[in-house]
Amino acid sequence: MTSPLTIDHAPALAAIRAAAQRNNATKSGLPLETYTAAGVTGAQSAFLSAYNSALDSAAVTGARADTTAEVQAIVDAYNTILKVTDGYSGVPIPVVSAAQYVAIGVTGVSGPAVNGTALHLLDDSLLGVGRQAADTVAELQARAHAANHVMAATGGNVFQSANLSAQDFAALGVTGVTAANLRSIRTVLRAVSNDSEVDTRYGLQSMVNAVLGTSAESAKAVILAEAEFNSANATTLSAKVYATAGVAGVDSSNLASINSAINSQAFDASSALHGLQPMVDAYNAILRSADGTAGNTSMALTGAQFSAVGVTGISNTATAAGSSALHLLDSVVDASSRAKVDTVPELQAMANAANHVMAAAGGSATEAATLSVIDMAALGVTGVTGANIAAVRTVLQAISHDSDVGSQNDLQHLVDATVGGDSNSALAWISTEALHNSANSTTLSASVYSHVGVHGVDSSNLTSINSVLNSSGVTGLLADTPQELQQIVDTYSAILQSADGVSDNTATPLTAAQWAAVGVDVKIVVAQFGLEHNLHLLNSVVDASAKAQVDTVPELQAIADAAHHVMSWIGTLNVGGVPPTSPPVPLTIQDLQTLGITGSYVDQMAAINTALQHTGGVLRTALDTQSELQSFVDYTVANGHGPAIPYPLDDQKVQVVTAVDPVVLTGIQHIVSTAVDPVVATAIEAVPVDPFFTGSCIDLRFTVCLFNTVAQTNVTPLEVGVATETTTPVWGCIFPPAQVTDIGTLVNPPVLAA
Repeated sequence: MTSPLTIDHAPALAAIRAAAQRNNATKSGLPLETYTAAGVTGAQSAFLSAYNSALDSAAVTGARADTTAEVQAIVDAYNTILKVTDGYSGVPIPVVSAAQYVAIGVTGVSGPAVNGTALHLLDDSLLGVGRQAADTVAELQARAHAANHVMAATGGNVFQSANLSAQDFAALGVTGVTAANLRSIRTVLRAVSNDSEVDTRYGLQSMVNAVLGTSAESAKAVILAEAEFNSANATTLSAKVYATAGVAGVDSSNLASINSAINSQAFDASSALHGLQPMVDAYNAILRSADGTAGNTSMALTGAQFSAVGVTGISNTATAAGSSALHLLDSVVDASSRAKVDTVPELQAMANAANHVMAAAGGSATEAATLSVIDMAALGVTGVTGANIAAVRTVLQAISHDSDVGSQNDLQHLVDATVGGDSNSALAWISTEALHNSANSTTLSASVYSHVGVHGVDSSNLTSINSVLNSSGVTGLLADTPQELQQIVDTYSAILQSADGVSDNTATPLTAAQWAAVGVDVKIVVAQFGLEHNLHLLNSVVDASAKAQVDTVPELQAIADAAHHVMSWIGTLNVGGVPPTSPPVPLTIQDLQTLGITGSYVDQMAAINTALQHTGGVLRTALDTQSELQSFVDYTVANGHGPAIPYPLDDQKVQVVTAVDPVVLTGIQHIVSTAVDPVVATAIEAVPVDPFFTGSCIDLRFTVCLFNTVAQTNVTPLEVGVATETTTPVWGCIFPPAQVTDIGTLVNPPVLAA
C-alpha cells in the first residue's frame, strides 16, 4: 500500500523541482495550488511572485526544492522578508537570518545579524520599504551586494572601496549619491573607524547627507576625497572649502601650497581627517621662514612640521640640531624665497638633498655617490658642476663632524674652498674647520690656504698647520682672517725651522704670543716668576728636537706641559722638608722623556724629584734649558743628590724687613761668615715672594742675607740675596708683602758682624 504523502505531494514537488531546475517558475506561471499540493503551509497568493522568483534564482536548483521541507523553508523565509518590508510593527522586529536569505537564493550573506555587519545593514534596509522593493531575489541580491560593498569600504582601503557604486546606495534605499560625489563618499567611508556608524539605512543616509551638505563635515569630506586621490586644485578645494571645514589660515596667498600638501603622497585621507589644521599651520610657518634672508628666523622649523605637510625622510620628532639633515633643511628654507618652497615637491627635493649631504659627510663612497649636482642646486648651493661634484663628495667624506655642513652657508663655504670659489667663503670654511677642530689634508688642502691669500703652506707643513686649527687654543674666531692664518703659518714655519736637532742654535726664540698663536698654552709657574722659565725651556727643547717630534700641536703642548711641570716642582719643600698643603704632582719619567732628557734614570725618579724640590725656586733660571736640566739629572743620578747651583749675581735681591727673628739672624750670620765674597753686587732688585711658601717658613739653603747688626731698635735691617751654597740648612721667614719694600740699588752695604 502506498503512503498518502506520496500520493498527495509527489506530483506537486516534481513540478516545483522542475521549475527550479529550469528557472522558469515565473514564466510558466507556477500556481499557488502547487505549493499547497506539495504540503507547504502558509503560502500566500500575494507573495506568489516572490516564491517563484526564489525558484528562478540560480542558487536554488531542483535539488534544493524537491522536498516539502525545502520548499517550506523558501516560503517561510520570503514570508519573513516581506513582513519586514511591509513595516512590521510588532516587537521584536523579525530578523532575517543568513540561512533564510540563502534559502531563497541570495548569495554572499553569512554570519549573524549583529551590529556592524553587512547582514545587519541588509536587514535594516528592508524595514518598511514595501514589498515591491524586495519581492524578487534579484532585488534582494542587489541589496546584499550593496551591503557587502558598504562594509568593505568602511574603514577599508582604496581597493576595498572601489566596488562601491551609486547603484549600491540606491539598492539600499540611500538617496543623493551620484557618480559626481561618489568619490567623496567612498573617502569618508574609508575614514570611518566604527562600522556600526553605517550599519543602518539611517546611519548611511546621514553620512551621505553630511557629505553632500554645506556643513563642516561635508567640507571635510570633500577635502578628504581630494587628499585620497591627490587631485586638489583651486577649483575643487578653494579657500572657502577650508573655511567651511573650520580650518583657519588658508587664503589666496597660500592656497596653492596647502593644496600641494593635500596632493602629497604622504598626506592621505587619514591625515586630512585628523591633521588639517596642523598641516596648514606648519606650511604657514615654512612660508614665513622663507623670506630670502638667511639666519633671521627666531624659531627653527621642526621635523613634525615638515612631516605635517607631507615631506618624508625627515624624522617627525627631530629638532634642528647642528649636525642633522633637519638643521641643514631648515637653514635652506630660511635662506630661500617663498616661491622656492611653496610646493611640497620643492620641499621634498630639499629634504632628499639634505639627507644625501649628511649621508656623504663622513660616509662611504657609496653613500657619497647619492649626492648629485641637482641636490646641491636644490639646497641653493652654487658652483657645483658635473666636473667637480666628485671633488666635493671626496671632501664631504673626509669630514669628521656633520655640523661642519649643518647649514647652507657651511655647505657653500665647503664648495667654494674645494672648487676655488669666493675667497671669503673659502676663508669661512677654514674658520669652520677650526671651530670644530676637524681640519685634515682633504678638507683643508694647501690650495685652500693659497686661495685665501695665505702663503707658505705646502705638503711639508700642511699637517702641522691643520694641527693648529684642530687645537683647543685656536677657535674659529682666531682663524677667520688671512692675517691670523698667515701668523699661524709663519710661526709654525719658525718652529719647524728651529727644530733641526741641534741645541742652542736658534737666534730668535719664540715669544709667548707666538706660541699662543699656534694654540700652545705656555702656562705661568707662579705669579712672581711669570712664564719666562717655561718659555725658555720649551724653546730650548724644540730647538734640540727633530721636526718629526714637533710637527703637531699635541706634541708641542706636551713639551710645554712638561716644562711647566718641571718649573712648578722646583723648590716645593718648606721648613723641615714638609711639602706644602697642596703641592704639585711629582715629575714622571714621561715628563723628562718629553723634554728630551736621556739616560738611565727610571729608578732614580724619587732622587731627581727630591733634588728639584730642595732647589731654591729663585734658581729656576739655572734649569730652564734642556742642557741644564740634562746636567742636573745626570748629576743627581750619579751622586744621589742634586748639584750645588750658584746664585746668579745679576739676580741678587734686596728687601727692607721690619722684623727679624734672633734665631734666623744667628743662622744668617753663620752662612755669611762662611760665604765667599758675599757682598759684590751694587745693583740689586726686589726679591719676589714664592707663593708656595707665602706667609710661612721656607728652606733658605741657597739664600744668604746681610743684616746691619746694630741694635734692632729703630734701625731697618737690610736683607740681600747673595750667590752662595751651603749644606747647612738656614731657616728664615717670608714676610708679608706689606712689610717688604723695594729699595732699588744698594751701594756699599754695611758689613755684617761675625
